[in-house]
Amino acid sequence: MLTIISPRDPGYQDRLAQLGRRTSGMPPEAEAAARNIVDQVRTQGDAAVRALTNQFERRQLESLELSP
Repeated sequence: MLTIISPRDPGYQDRLAQLGRRTSGMPPEAEAAARNIVDQVRTQGDAAVRALTNQFERRQLESLELSP
């Protein structure tokens, strides 16, 4: 469940500081893999999206646009 904190809540500043210090808990190799994918898409654009879709989903994209 999503916890909502408000500036009016007691201890708000402490809770906000605690949230800012937490780590994602993501393994470094997973973060590195995700960053690599983002970098590929940034540098190669649509070609990277097509290649990565083929790599991970084993399918060829006909179009990068979705129908309404």
